[in-house]
Amino acid sequence: MNDLRFLVLGALLLLFLVLAGQCRTDHPSSASDYLNLEPGVAYVGMETCRSCHPNVYQSFIQTGMGRSFGPGNRQKSAATTEAHALVYDEQKNFYYHPFFRDSQLYILEFRLENGDTVHRRLERVDYIVGSGQHTNSHIVDFGGYIYQAPITFYTQD
Repeated sequence: MNDLRFLVLGALLLLFLVLAGQCRTDHPSSASDYLNLEPGVAYVGMETCRSCHPNVYQSFIQTGMGRSFGPGNRQKSAATTEAHALVYDEQKNFYYHPFFRDSQLYILEFRLENGDTVHRRLERVDYIVGSGQHTNSHIVDFGGYIYQAPITFYTQD
């Protein structure tokens, strides 16, 4: 009986030591192999790569992917605001009017009731996603959180 007691106590002691070793308070470093995940790292854009990799840069900017992200301005946008002067969303009962002000794209959202404007919201388009070969989607930035705007321009019939 004593041998069994020592065997059980030894097994429990071994189990305790293994579990205690797993409950360390010093956790391994969570440093990433990817430097762009570190705090304070920001997007530098493809122009930064141009000086060291000019051939790759020139080839890349000729592709749709190379032109797929940029600022929300007239140069980047495929928008033809004259042809798309007003868009109406029946389900939400909102009107959207995209327009340029000083080459910057804006979207005015509003709702009408009995001819009166009961809701009005103006948003500046911060980014455009899409090369314009097929579409341009519009992104607004609210304090570091980005959202897709309710207007997308399709450039193909």
